[in-house]
Amino acid sequence: MILRNGICLLVILFWGVLNGSAYAQQEQAEAILDVSYSGVEGELADNVESYLGILEYAGQPAPSIFRVRFLARRGEEEIKNALKPFGYYHTEVTSEITSTPEEIAVNYAITLGQRTQIREVNITIEGDLANDDAYQSLRQRLPVEVGAPLVHSEYERTKTMLRNLAAERG
Repeated sequence: MILRNGICLLVILFWGVLNGSAYAQQEQAEAILDVSYSGVEGELADNVESYLGILEYAGQPAPSIFRVRFLARRGEEEIKNALKPFGYYHTEVTSEITSTPEEIAVNYAITLGQRTQIREVNITIEGDLANDDAYQSLRQRLPVEVGAPLVHSEYERTKTMLRNLAAERG
């Protein structure tokens, strides 16, 4: 008899925990997710927005708080990765989650580190192309320069320009 009463009590407690958890989820499901960030503007902000996965949920009913926490932590790394193509390899990102019955807000504070600068440009061309006038002209127009910030798109464009010239000249 005691065993049956104990099991019955355990079932009632378990049901109460599940019911309370379901109620909390239902109440939280009505909260709208808001995502914001500070510390970058313009082209950098555009790239942050293209990398930041949690923005997919912004303005909609928030997923579970556990999912929001996961997405917020992952977002810190996504923001850092979004800024690397512009030479920002030492960025610090912190996230803060605040919650009310109406809204769950995730705010990122972005602190850009020192931008990586190009110290040296060393391009070695061997063979006939080294003395070619077209190469000498191209060398003057290359977008990568000593002292300029390392921007991946300019680095890739430099490689493409050199490859194209090599292909044209054989």
